[in-house]
Amino acid sequence: VVNDSLVMLDAIDQRVREGTPVRDAIIDGAKGRFRPIMLTSVTTFLGFTPLILETAIQAQYLRPFAAALGFGIMITTAILMVLIPALYSMRLGLFGAADQTPAQAAATHT
Repeated sequence: VVNDSLVMLDAIDQRVREGTPVRDAIIDGAKGRFRPIMLTSVTTFLGFTPLILETAIQAQYLRPFAAALGFGIMITTAILMVLIPALYSMRLGLFGAADQTPAQAAATHT
């Protein structure tokens, strides 16, 4: 999950450095990284699914662990997809500066 947030922040930062208005950079960065982040999390969850569904006595000790990890990854990914862009916009002081270029936003909010 930490790597997912770093990938999204890097995509947003790259668009900001290219001169894209801040709001558009946040939206494009989040949209552009949505599929890779979701596919990574879903495949990780699917990897835990056989252990979660296992009925053998030996697996009964591991099922709660697998369920916690699998569902935890899915929940944190869903939160990440909303929270990272929101925190990034708050960091830049986006309130009222949505259509400015990065240079204009930096000059206005420093």
